Amino acid sequence: MEWNDVDPRPEGSGKNGGKSKFLNLKPGEYKIRPVGKPKEVRRYFVQNKDGSRKMAISDQGPDTCIIMKKYRSPEGEPMHPQRTRYAFNCIDRADKELKIVEVPASVARQIRNWGAENQINPGSGKGVDFKIKVIRSGPDPRNTKYDVIPTIQTPFTDEEKALFEKNGLYDLDGLFKPVEQDKIEEVLGLTAPLVEDDDDFSSKSPQKKTVAAASNPDDIEF
Repeated sequence: MEWNDVDPRPEGSGKNGGKSKFLNLKPGEYKIRPVGKPKEVRRYFVQNKDGSRKMAISDQGPDTCIIMKKYRSPEGEPMHPQRTRYAFNCIDRADKELKIVEVPASVARQIRNWGAENQINPGSGKGVDFKIKVIRSGPDPRNTKYDVIPTIQTPFTDEEKALFEKNGLYDLDGLFKPVEQDKIEEVLGLTAPLVEDDDDFSSKSPQKKTVAAASNPDDIEF
């Protein structure tokens, strides 16, 4: 997908020496530089009767996914709302490392809107750094506010370009692999397992430790 494909509507309407490849946006302040294209991630979180909490990424949007269509309250409200988030490669200015960040739709929309307003692809060489302030009231993660502030234009340096061309970007399609419709209920613990098959990897959540950098840097506009 492209940055312009980030839904503008409010929601509901490389190798690095053993360091984490993921930037986890906890309360605090961050400065990042988007690189390449974003990836839409449609997540479900289900709290089961046994106390376990299951997660799965859907290959369908809310209008067509079986979870949204099948599991409804008597009032017609979804019992397991689909949460749309966006993942993308970025340069973490704190340590200048290439990382993967997954952000709420509200953050991605603000990056998208900056690009649309300025007619610039935020992940291209003409993009800017974005300062993201994460503010949380109390322990509940749902009470989190994100302020996104575009800063100065930051063309990729020669060193950064060489790094992208050598290692490519992290493979978002491989990391955020969705579960097919005929398996997602089982993965979320909503139905009993039908078959145990150790060779079936499509129903398993992607593992962070196995993510490798993609070898093709074509998604980057220098």
